[in-house]
Amino acid sequence: MKMDAPAYTLITSRREFHEAVRSTFAQAASVGCRELWWVDADFGDWPLDEPAVIDALTTWALPHRRLTVLAQSFDEVPRRHPRWTLWRRQWSHVVHCRTNTELEAGQMPTVLLASGLVTVRLVDPVHYRLC
Repeated sequence: MKMDAPAYTLITSRREFHEAVRSTFAQAASVGCRELWWVDADFGDWPLDEPAVIDALTTWALPHRRLTVLAQSFDEVPRRHPRWTLWRRQWSHVVHCRTNTELEAGQMPTVLLASGLVTVRLVDPVHYRLC
C-alpha cells in the first residue's frame, strides 16, 4: 500500500496564519478530530474571538474530545478573546489549559496540532513564516 507524503504549505503572512488556524478548526470540526493541541506564549494573535471560530469549536466539542492549551501566560486571553473565554467555560470538560513558566520569553513555540490531521507551526514569528 502506497502512502502519500504529507503536504506542506509555507505561510508567509499574518493573514495566512489566521486563515490556517480558521481552516484547521473547521476541518477538525468536519472530520471529527479527537484531540487538538494549541501552544503559544499568550495567544494574543490567534483569531479565537471570531464567531466562525467559536462555531467550529462548538461543532467539534463532544464529550470524548480533548483540547489542550499550553501558554506561558493567559493574562491577555480574557481581554482579547472574550467569546473564546465564555466558550471555554461552557466546554471546560473538554478544554485543559496549562502554563509553562519554565521557558524564557521567546522560547515558547507557536503550534496548532489537530491530531492525525494538520499541524501548523510558526517558524519565524517576526515575518509569520509557518509550515
